[in-house]
Amino acid sequence: MPSDPTPADYLVDPLTPESRKTRRDLLLASSVGLLVAWGGLVPTKISALGIDLSLGAQKGLTWALAIVALYLTAAFTCYGFSDFFNWRLRLQTYRERVVSYTETFTEDDEHHENEMVYRIGNISWLYNRAGYLAWARVIVDIFVPPALGFTASVSLCFKALCT
Repeated sequence: MPSDPTPADYLVDPLTPESRKTRRDLLLASSVGLLVAWGGLVPTKISALGIDLSLGAQKGLTWALAIVALYLTAAFTCYGFSDFFNWRLRLQTYRERVVSYTETFTEDDEHHENEMVYRIGNISWLYNRAGYLAWARVIVDIFVPPALGFTASVSLCFKALCT
């Protein structure tokens, strides 16, 4: 028989290791892309290799960075939304277990629960706020990175077109 439902059932890392690596790469490429697009930080010279970059090479570098950011945005969107659906399944399973658990709750269970609350205190705060925390984490981990990646890609494309 499964244990009692607890928010810990869905307050887990919503991303798989593969998604987390792609997310890291996307955030790095987006950060560099935004620095190039908005900060104008396009290298004109690579001293270690003795290379001077012409305006065309700088434009090519900007396009290459835009393509990388766009690819990573698409890749993470696929991985991230797959992980999001799996997280939603965990959340739905938790909710179903809560309903099932409360349907079988007896007077003895209620008495035992009241005794525990009296002895150790009420933890309803955990059950009441856990959903907000889980959704905040999903938004930050899954929804924000593609938005940054898309913003960087579009900004880099405009930068490359306007130079």
